[in-house]
This record gives sequence, C-alpha cells and structure tokens, in this order.
Amino acid sequence: MDDFNRVMVGTAEVDVTPPVGTMLAGYGYERPSEGIILPLKARIIVMNEGEKRCVMIGCDFISMPAKEVNNIRRHIQNLTGIAPERVMVCC
Repeated sequence: MDDFNRVMVGTAEVDVTPPVGTMLAGYGYERPSEGIILPLKARIIVMNEGEKRCVMIGCDFISMPAKEVNNIRRHIQNLTGIAPERVMVCC
C-alpha cells in the first residue's frame, strides 16, 4: 500500500440563497425576488494527492464577477494554503 499516493477527496454543500427582495438577474431585466422556490447552493470538492491539492466550487448562479472569484481564491489560500490557481469556481 505504500507504493502509491493515496488520493483523498472531501465534499461540502452550503446554502447561499440570498434574502427575499434581492435583485435577480436573468430573463432580460432585473427585479426583486418575491420568494424562494428552491435554495441556491454552492457545492465544493477538495482533492488531495500528497502535497497536491485543488478545489472545485460549483455555484447555482448565472455568473460571478472576477473580483469575487479572486476574493474566494485568496480566502481559501489564507485558510488552507491552497494556491489560488488551484481553485476553480464555476457558475
């Protein structure tokens, strides 16, 4: 068993639903939300093989500004030491 690197994987899911009244994108115009049908989620997977680690985050959003993606990457680096270029954020 010592002849190969173990790959470890962890997952998490968090509710990122904004409060009712938040301005919504999509359908060609902005309007405030009137309620919640389904919660919006961010799903995270972290993979580790020896010293190599990477993070993938999938968000139930239409898009996310690059500034916010960079903030997320820096925050993950500060918490875990994982380099920002090894963090993928998708919407």
